[in-house]
Amino acid sequence: MPDQLNRQRAAKFRELARLYLGSEGVIVEQRPQAYKLSARLSESHPASHLTGLDRWAILTRNERVLDLSGALDAAQAAAKHDGKGRAAVVAYRAARGAGEAYVTMTLETFAAVLRDDVERGEA
Repeated sequence: MPDQLNRQRAAKFRELARLYLGSEGVIVEQRPQAYKLSARLSESHPASHLTGLDRWAILTRNERVLDLSGALDAAQAAAKHDGKGRAAVVAYRAARGAGEAYVTMTLETFAAVLRDDVERGEA
């Protein structure tokens, strides 16, 4: 039973993150559910929790104890699997709104985001 509750909480937070990003003009979708192991292990099944962005693999986490390193390693593996150049983790922040969730990425990825802003004259 606790495992099912954890999955339900994770799914609710994933949907909340999707809706929040959509409200900010970033349209993403939840990855399709794979009901068979063979479908889940397929190379064509996305590893990223939120899909629809050309360069980003995004995982979501709803955990009481954050494992930032492990979560980011998983996001980077998802990016490699999905053929994306950037990876990030959106982590639930207890007793806060969706817009106050933590986002974790490497400094290298953060520098690339800032560089893109500078090149567009938005930094």
